[in-house]
Amino acid sequence: LYNSDPEILHSVIVQNISKVTRTAAASILGCKNIDPDLKIAGVILNQVAGERHSKVAKEAIEDLTGIPVLGSIPKLRDKFVLPSRHLGLITPDEYEQKFSIIRDLKTVIEDYVDIPQILEIATKDPLLENGSYEDLYEESIGEIDRVRIGYFKDQSFSFYYPENLEMLESAGAELIPVNPTVNQDIEDLDALYIGGGFPETNLTNLSMNQDIIDSLKRMVEEGFPVYAECGGLMYLAEDIEWNNKKYILTGILPLSIRMNDKPQGHGYCEAIVDRKNPYYKICTIIKGHEFHYSSITDRAQEINSSLAIKRGVGCFNNRDGIIYKNVFASYLHIHALATPQWVEGMIKCSKDFRETKKTKILIEG
Repeated sequence: LYNSDPEILHSVIVQNISKVTRTAAASILGCKNIDPDLKIAGVILNQVAGERHSKVAKEAIEDLTGIPVLGSIPKLRDKFVLPSRHLGLITPDEYEQKFSIIRDLKTVIEDYVDIPQILEIATKDPLLENGSYEDLYEESIGEIDRVRIGYFKDQSFSFYYPENLEMLESAGAELIPVNPTVNQDIEDLDALYIGGGFPETNLTNLSMNQDIIDSLKRMVEEGFPVYAECGGLMYLAEDIEWNNKKYILTGILPLSIRMNDKPQGHGYCEAIVDRKNPYYKICTIIKGHEFHYSSITDRAQEINSSLAIKRGVGCFNNRDGIIYKNVFASYLHIHALATPQWVEGMIKCSKDFRETKKTKILIEG
């Protein structure tokens, strides 16, 4: 989705007013004045202690800023709170009550927020246009030309930007979900994408699936492309230490990983490609984010890396983008719309590996 003139869009601010009354107006006024181009159409108060609390904050905001308050959401009981862990919310695959809590939260919004007024505000803006990712690619993709790209999808690996997967499909990929804890044949894949998530919470099951580990290690040695982000990097390591216990993993990369009590990298990142790799051309600028509690504690041998970190932490020594054969492993999460070179690299590597497999079959046949 895109809009040719995003500045004309209106915004609604959700303001946490816990232990705050009239000074809530100060932050709204600050948002209004610090960026005059930001069109704030309304405010929703959150964590409201009661009717008087709501009334005082509402009057102050509307009097001092001229911006209407569109709702006041009270402090909710524990049953409304989504469970979380060290990196954020528990993933949907792990939370059996997700549908009931979403239903309850929907009711709360309907009861305490002026939905008709928000819809009216939305009508002031032009409709977002439905852009096709296929417009980014010169040639249309026939079914016979599609490469098969697998991606890990279970409770351990759940962080993927939807646009990353959608752009791979538009560029000519058939996406195959792979559960790394289940015996699943990956031999017919042309590449593998391992996103972020929480492998540390499922290490026993991941390490016990030796069949997929053995297949992946053998295929990597044959040139199988694997692109791994954060949790994916951890899965490719030799071992992970968590809660004073060590778990053996794939050993595709000669790394040891340790889970720490505090974030080791958190925020926006910028890197430049300065060494040869299968996915990006040298001098490509890559922007993304990192958010990880894990760190690399030991390297069994000197590791090739392809990214120089200009902003952020990365893997080690201001480096990231570990390379082994056609494996690329990084703490950096990229978004395909900002880094379309990633899609091009994935498709190219997949096609090259597919041709290599065909050649091998012909020779052996």
